[in-house]
Amino acid sequence: MNKDKLIDLLTYRGYTYNSASVLIDGLLEVITDALANHETVKIGGLGSFNVRRRASYEGFNPHTMQRYTVEGQYSVAFTPSLVMKRICRERYDIREEGVPDPEQESGTGQE
Repeated sequence: MNKDKLIDLLTYRGYTYNSASVLIDGLLEVITDALANHETVKIGGLGSFNVRRRASYEGFNPHTMQRYTVEGQYSVAFTPSLVMKRICRERYDIREEGVPDPEQESGTGQE
């Protein structure tokens, strides 16, 4: 799903295209600004966004046999809320995809 699809879904829920576009743009701007200031953004029922520092590490180029240092950097992480995890588990049942249910397997492979 992308930004345009989110706007379209909001228009189906009664928002005008312009108000939905302003709403999405404003929300993304506020979240981006907060993360740029290293603040955590928590949205109830969805999850939290935060900035994490990745440590520098030593890399290796197998073609030249040289070692080099990869500088540490900041990255954005998302942690889904327990509510979101539960909703996703309930709506997506992996047994429908042909994956056997481990609780129903005997585990021995013999009958």
